[in-house]
This record gives sequence, structure tokens and C-alpha cells, in this order.
Amino acid sequence: MAIKNNTIGKPIFPITVIFHEDGEIYTFNSGNEMEYDLEWFNSKDKDVTVKDNKGRLVNLKIEALNIVTFELCNEHI
Repeated sequence: MAIKNNTIGKPIFPITVIFHEDGEIYTFNSGNEMEYDLEWFNSKDKDVTVKDNKGRLVNLKIEALNIVTFELCNEHI
């Protein structure tokens, strides 16, 4: 999936995913990396925080290796 980094109102790479349960932190430099490593993921269903390069909260949903939702959370738009 091609994602532009310079679009206002869109998350900017790298994207950081923090899993609070075990303290794991992952950093992704592209949509392809996120799709591969997080093949089934929903930031709203997990005890996680997803942030972009500017520290803004991101809503991220991946289903079957495809990004379904990739946007800034409402408070950042």
C-alpha cells in the first residue's frame, strides 16, 4: 500500500506501536512493514498506543495483511 508521508492530516512515518502489557515497542518505516508484522491488528481493540513521527495518536487497523484504517485520531485532525 502506498502511503504519502507529506500529506497534512495524515500520519507521518516512522510509526511507533507500544504494547503496554509487555512493554514491547515496534517502529515501522512503511505501510508494507506494518502489514507484514501486524497482519491482524486493531489499535482500538488492543492495550496499545500507536503514534506517528510527530507523537500524534494514530488509529491503525490491519486485516489479512492489508491496511484498512490508517489515520490520525480525531483529537489531532
